[in-house]
Amino acid sequence: MQRKIGLLFLIQLLLVPLAAQAQIQIDEGTSKPEDVGSKSDNQITLTIEQAVSAEYFSLENGTKELRLTGPLVIQLIDSSGVTHTIKAQYVVYNRDTKEVKAIGSVEYTRQTEYKTDIYRGESIAVDLDDNSGVFIDGSFNMESTASSSRKLIVHFESLISRSEEVISLANGSLTACDEIKPHYILRAKKIWLFESGDWAASNAILYVGAIPVMWLPLFYYPSKASKFHPVVGFRSRAGGFLQTTTYLAGAQSSEAQKSSMLSTTEGALGSFGTYISRTQPSSESKNQTNIAILGDVYSSLGVFAGLRGELASTYSYDLSWLVGAAFSRSVFLESTGYYSPYDSAGDYASVWNKWKLASIELPMRILLNFEASSKKNKTGLKWQISLPFYSDPFVEQDFMYRNESYDFFSILGNSSLKTIDERSSFSQKASLSWSWNPSIEKSNFTFRLSNLSSSFNWKSKYASTTGMNSQELHLNAVDPQRHFFYPDSARIIDNAFTMSGNILQSKNMSLKWTSTNSGFIEDRFYSSQWQKPQDIDFGSWYWLYGGRSNADLTSSYSIDDAGLTFQVSTGVLGQLQYRPYLYDERTNPTTVHPFLIADYGYNTAYWSTGTKLLWEPFKKSNIFSASKFSYSIQGKVARLAYEGLDGSGIDAYPIYKLYWLSWDPTMISDHSMLTELSAKLGSTTERLSFKVALPPLLESYTLSGSTALGLATMGASYVISRKDSLEDLKSTSLTGNLTLKPTKKIGISANAAWDFDTQAPLSLSTELSAWSFNARFVAQKASGYIFKGSSWIQDGTQYFRPSTLSLSWKPTMRSDVPLFSKDTIGWSVEANGLLTLNQNLIQSTNSTFGANLGFSIKNSTGLSFNFTLSSVNSSFWRYYASLLPKSDDFDPEHYSKNFFLDLWDSMSIWDMNKLKNTLFKLQSLKVGLSMDAHDWVLSANIEAGPELVTASSTQPLPHYEMEVAFNLAVTWKDISAIKGSINYSEGTFKR
Repeated sequence: MQRKIGLLFLIQLLLVPLAAQAQIQIDEGTSKPEDVGSKSDNQITLTIEQAVSAEYFSLENGTKELRLTGPLVIQLIDSSGVTHTIKAQYVVYNRDTKEVKAIGSVEYTRQTEYKTDIYRGESIAVDLDDNSGVFIDGSFNMESTASSSRKLIVHFESLISRSEEVISLANGSLTACDEIKPHYILRAKKIWLFESGDWAASNAILYVGAIPVMWLPLFYYPSKASKFHPVVGFRSRAGGFLQTTTYLAGAQSSEAQKSSMLSTTEGALGSFGTYISRTQPSSESKNQTNIAILGDVYSSLGVFAGLRGELASTYSYDLSWLVGAAFSRSVFLESTGYYSPYDSAGDYASVWNKWKLASIELPMRILLNFEASSKKNKTGLKWQISLPFYSDPFVEQDFMYRNESYDFFSILGNSSLKTIDERSSFSQKASLSWSWNPSIEKSNFTFRLSNLSSSFNWKSKYASTTGMNSQELHLNAVDPQRHFFYPDSARIIDNAFTMSGNILQSKNMSLKWTSTNSGFIEDRFYSSQWQKPQDIDFGSWYWLYGGRSNADLTSSYSIDDAGLTFQVSTGVLGQLQYRPYLYDERTNPTTVHPFLIADYGYNTAYWSTGTKLLWEPFKKSNIFSASKFSYSIQGKVARLAYEGLDGSGIDAYPIYKLYWLSWDPTMISDHSMLTELSAKLGSTTERLSFKVALPPLLESYTLSGSTALGLATMGASYVISRKDSLEDLKSTSLTGNLTLKPTKKIGISANAAWDFDTQAPLSLSTELSAWSFNARFVAQKASGYIFKGSSWIQDGTQYFRPSTLSLSWKPTMRSDVPLFSKDTIGWSVEANGLLTLNQNLIQSTNSTFGANLGFSIKNSTGLSFNFTLSSVNSSFWRYYASLLPKSDDFDPEHYSKNFFLDLWDSMSIWDMNKLKNTLFKLQSLKVGLSMDAHDWVLSANIEAGPELVTASSTQPLPHYEMEVAFNLAVTWKDISAIKGSINYSEGTFKR
């Protein structure tokens, strides 16, 4: 049962118990708190924290009156835990007429777990029967429950409470600015507060400082999301627009609502008899079905109408849909730089768009989307249906770039929206999956249907312009079906399922089986001949059937005491691909179609078997438990494989041959042995292993080991192998690694490999890391290069030589404690960067230096400044040219430059010639400034970077030009929908 507890009801509960105590005189001073309200039906606890006296009188007219003298402090706690506190100097209560008067610095406080609301006034007169009365010279604070919003402060000369449903403020004002002289304030002759949380004002003026900026003859602000959400605005191509969303069922989701001081989405609302305030934050109700009608009008583009819906979350499945149709016309970019639906190509008349598909032609554009899926359930059955359809790739860009108003101020459609890209494809699909594990003792049978689906896939392509004249080309350039969707393929059925179970299961023995299967039927359309949407005839290119099945039987037996495990497995696999229909697009073919050749090669079947022995002799040892010996062999007992064709014509048949088990690499896939000795000593592990690949595979013997000794970790590997079955065993490779870690922030590592063919090192890599600095040197066997003319060419040599040198430094400076402060303003600074250098030691002119620098400074008042810079120098070698080797055609010193002079030139923004000639090339520059101006947020951003400009009549070669863009925005904190911004990019200003 909803309980409405207001200030007036609070006083009534307070005074009735006290009236029974006639002529009680309390000693002067502060009384001892006394609990007098615990007997109420609503379990209300009432405490007198402070009072001076209470007197009971019988008046001449026969009525009885109770007078309380203060200062008074009375506290009430209701059953929901809400605390009500009243402070006053003098209270008079007439028991018979039910009239209450409170005088002298009246203050009423309501405190919940989430917020505190306070009313202040000089006097109050209330009739408890109908709650009518007058508050004189008052104010109250409505504290927001959202961390991003501020407290709403209301002042008024008088407040007349007409009823519990509505109260009226005379000569009132509202603001969220807590300054003595608010930066902005809304002053109104009358303000109405409704029980629902809505409020309205008449003859209201919005002041910014002392300047009136807006007059509102009548203004209404709803507390809850309304059914109708209009948005008006302007876009250069679409023109002026009106977008409307009308909810037939449900309400606007919280995602569509924005943070605002005046927004009421932060909490439910309660009535206190004297004013309305928020209580607990409301959780968005998803337990309702939402159905909305979309209706949009664009002055240039056209009109759009749709129906959108989403099923309530209480159902056992999710369901959402969108059905829309648009009547649109082509919009042309004129030579003036403005868009217009009237152009000479269309004889200055509207060119209405049509949707064409095969023989279908409609005067509208279609947008459909139906999504349904099951929720998690105990049956293990999951299903999903997705049925989108778009008449053209641009229909979403034109008509889904829309918004919904969330309050009065957001009706002007200036909110930023996520960009919608041109759609290139979509698929309609229905799928089903199921997992079943029946409770059959010891069998552990499991069936899993991972996929059972059917899909229809669409892609987009350019419409052919062959044969069009200039006028038709102009019209086609703005036609939505200049790119059109066509059916690409249809998967009639696609399935995959797995079955598994135990035949035998005991402590030391198991026998398990697994079967994995998949298959599909696909119709691929012959789309290469469809040059326009009218050409689509849904003709097939081919039908393709495919299937694959694999069944395995695995047994294992273990002897725990001996650490032995035996495993034997066998299985069969078959896969098939077949085209019952294939349209041969070739002209006068004389050979089998390549698609059929691919099918023949895919088709195969084989029976495989294998065994593995694992011995862990020290399994129970704490030190050597990871030591083991293993032997495995795996191969095919029989294999059916494609061998070729029985002829050379287009009707030649495939030839398949059955192979039986033989001792050769085509039938034996694995034959190996591994011995590994592992010892765990403290926190380190020492390993020594020997691995052998045995015939009929190419033999190889690998000996490897690793150890950790204090600060050092090292490892090595040596391989002897046979490169060909006719060659002898030879040493193949020797590798090693060493890592030294003297401290947590310093590390040295090296990796090396030896080439036995040339009896020379194959590679060497060393790396040093210290704090934020890192250096890496690589030498390896590589081809040599010599500089000839203007490029590097191979010199025909290949040997071990220095290859690359890489350096990086990532400095960071951060002030955890403000670096300096003045009065109450604290400042903090953070700087970071990443400097990298990569030098090719073979081709010495290939060197790149990169710099990424960042700097930010901010203070406690909300001022922040950010700076980031990214620069690249692709000829850094010119600063140390004297260190590089010379050749007959190339002397690096001829190209040397002074590093410091060039660095200075890169910062000489006043001299364009120096900026062009410097080796340091700016990649990006970003500067941001944000300032909290108490009630507004001012932000400014500047971005600069090079942009590639293609060749033109004035610039015959492609070149880079510096592109500069900036943004300046002012946003009102409390009503974010009211903001202004100026953007500059690509040489134009935008708002």
